[in-house]
Amino acid sequence: RGCLAGWSPQEGGKYQRAAQAQRWQSLNMLSLAFLTAAALAPPQVDVIIVGAGWAGMAAADWLARANVSFLVLESTDHTGGRTHSIPFGHPDVWTGVIERGSNWVSGAGGGAAGVMEQAPTLPIENPVRKLARQERLQMVRIPGGSDSNMSLYEAVYTSSGDPNGDPGGQIRTKATRVLDCLNATAPQAGINASVRDGLQACGWEPQSEEEWAVDWAMSGEDLNGEPARGQSLVDFTPDESYVWWGPDEFFVVDQHPRGFARLIDGLVRETIPAGDPRLVYNARVTRIAYDCEGVTVTTQDSRRFHAQQVISTLPLGVLQRNHSQLFDPPLPKRHVDVLTSRGIGMGNLTHVAVQFPDVWWDDGLFKWLSANHGANQSARRGGPRE
Repeated sequence: RGCLAGWSPQEGGKYQRAAQAQRWQSLNMLSLAFLTAAALAPPQVDVIIVGAGWAGMAAADWLARANVSFLVLESTDHTGGRTHSIPFGHPDVWTGVIERGSNWVSGAGGGAAGVMEQAPTLPIENPVRKLARQERLQMVRIPGGSDSNMSLYEAVYTSSGDPNGDPGGQIRTKATRVLDCLNATAPQAGINASVRDGLQACGWEPQSEEEWAVDWAMSGEDLNGEPARGQSLVDFTPDESYVWWGPDEFFVVDQHPRGFARLIDGLVRETIPAGDPRLVYNARVTRIAYDCEGVTVTTQDSRRFHAQQVISTLPLGVLQRNHSQLFDPPLPKRHVDVLTSRGIGMGNLTHVAVQFPDVWWDDGLFKWLSANHGANQSARRGGPRE
């Protein structure tokens, strides 16, 4: 890139002498232009953070506490990333705030943090749960966590609407045993093993529509937006959030306009208060270019920001689509190979909220599963309290 730091010592000495002669010849011109250039040059910071979601704002908080100068460039007009609330509802039924994206605080009720060797010594309490408690975030506690205990689904409906699709809970009980087996065996699985491979090895072979309904919930398809055959077993289970901090979950129902995202406001309240100029909104990054002087980050509207380092929190899908245009010089080949040719993909998960004027379902059920006719997946539906 025309910079001595990237050349061999022999080349460096030759070009350094030539560059020195040119610098002396140009000294007067540079002196005359210096004040103008200094006035026009964008300010430089130590670090630019791309993205103001949880990762980006946590990084900014750490840097602020370490007295490191930084800017956060965010493509939208708010912090939070996929944690974002919206107004919802019809005034004749109910109006309020719901979450577009993340909706849960997982891992509470007592786990292995500070006890097991592989668990963190501290904190004993889930840090997100602790922050939610400090900020008085409104949540509903879900004991036991249905992700590991299929019996917490109170019914399995048939595709014709019969709530007795799993009489006596035999399917759900077996599924819970299979998940216990999966938790025990997954850490030793090969890197190419899928969740479907693990389920089959633990004796799970769904046949009926009702079994496929339970399979959809237990195999992570409802959480990851990806079929079990496409999910990595070794990364699937056990989930450290539950192992470290407990099996319970909290469903966020906070009615503050910021909803779940106000936890981020609380996280950075002391270091990055509202209106802080280090947060730059509506700044969609289109170019990250490194050279000998550091890094220049360019936005869609042609603004340029300079720093010594960049922390990118861009989503995987954005990197897969745009890495070749985004980074200069290009990413190392090993990174490109991982992004483009090794089966790492984004799950297709859609959050749908529907409001009805009247309760037409069984209001006594908290959570249930419903089979789809002729399909090997189900449509999980949440009860009124969820």
